[in-house]
Amino acid sequence: MKNSIRFRSLVVLEDVNVVPVPNNDPKIVLTQPLINFIVPFVPTQLSFSIMAVVSHYLPNTQYQLEILIINTVQNVVINTIPWTVYEESDRSDITLGGFFLSNIKNLVIANEGEYLLEIRYNGETLGSSSFEVYHEERVRRNNDHH
Repeated sequence: MKNSIRFRSLVVLEDVNVVPVPNNDPKIVLTQPLINFIVPFVPTQLSFSIMAVVSHYLPNTQYQLEILIINTVQNVVINTIPWTVYEESDRSDITLGGFFLSNIKNLVIANEGEYLLEIRYNGETLGSSSFEVYHEERVRRNNDHH
């Protein structure tokens, strides 16, 4: 049986904040999407946020998802974040959407290169995104040659 749950988005951000408002409908503030990090030294540690969105899941059914962060140079998973999607509902006339926010603090980055983020359900990759890490000295040398 094919899973009904669908990947919608997976974004790396500088920061994510939830701001409470009087009518009890909090607002989410997303700060600066990131596609790369230029760091002063490698290995290093990075802090950033992740926003993920899935949809088309069944109401009253619990889905155990995982968000993996993979060092593609070493081909190793460096972090796994569990995510449970569930919505109690008797409505079938609208598409359900699950929204996930996570702040990653001091994640050890062993080397320059691409880091892949994947959302998985039952071992199947629903969707992915990535970011790159560059040593600032190498970036400076490359810019000096242009």
